[in-house]
Amino acid sequence: MLKAILIAGAALAASLGATAANAQLNGNVISVAYNFPALGTDYYNYSASPSTFTVGSGIESTVTVDGLPISIDFANSSLTLTAPSVSWSSSAFNGLVFTNNSGVFSSILSATGIDPSRISVTGNQLAINWNGMSFNSGDTVFLSFASGGVPEPATWALMILGFGAIGFAMRRAKIRSDVRFDEKIKRIAAGADA
Repeated sequence: MLKAILIAGAALAASLGATAANAQLNGNVISVAYNFPALGTDYYNYSASPSTFTVGSGIESTVTVDGLPISIDFANSSLTLTAPSVSWSSSAFNGLVFTNNSGVFSSILSATGIDPSRISVTGNQLAINWNGMSFNSGDTVFLSFASGGVPEPATWALMILGFGAIGFAMRRAKIRSDVRFDEKIKRIAAGADA
């Protein structure tokens, strides 16, 4: 009976853990800003529609910089930016800054369309610096985030419950073994089981 409960608990924990890893960004609330000429300085001539959004399917927001639109499409574990035809000015920082209001961003697994050294992930902030870069209309920047991260609280609870159940089962088996060993010693001492 206990063995069946342990197997069912392990299967449940595995399925919940897989769900948590796959649904990394879906449902997260993220804000976007455009910073220029330095990180932390909002550019005066940009707008975001909307500036705060919930990650789901399709394009979540469009940021317009000097009349040029940049579409933003987050998925479970990726980000796709579609650029206009533009040559960005050189400065300390010229690019998008995302703030994850629901948690932290995972590290970047891969980047296409931009050098990974231009991407900064610090806790709940993702900054993409394309100072001095040029794009043709329709060019995309694609970022893939590492999945996994920190398990959700429900996964931790199931994992701790599983370890406790395994410890209980091992202790119970040891007690049974000790009782059987003591009984065998008594029978040997009495000459009944030589």
